[in-house]
Amino acid sequence: MSSVDVSLEIIRGCGYESLGHFTLLDSASWDDYYGPLGAKLPDWYEKYAGDDDALNAIESTKREIEVRRLFPERYGYEFFVAQKSE
Repeated sequence: MSSVDVSLEIIRGCGYESLGHFTLLDSASWDDYYGPLGAKLPDWYEKYAGDDDALNAIESTKREIEVRRLFPERYGYEFFVAQKSE
C-alpha cells in the first residue's frame, strides 16, 4: 500500500470524502520552491546569527532540501482535497 493510499484511508477514517489529489511536479518543487528557498539560506544564516531557534529552523530547511535532492523518487508532496462526509 502506498503512502497516498494510507493518506486516503486516513481521510476516510476521519469522516471525509476525497474529492481528488495530485502530486506536485518535480519541476515545480525545484523551480518554485526549493530553488528560491535554498538561495535565501546564506542570507538567513547571517541575518539570524545568534538566534538558536531561527538557526535550527534554517538547518531543518537545509536538511529537507538535501533529502529531496538525494531521494527524489521517495520524497515529494501530494495534495488532497476533501470534504466532510454527509
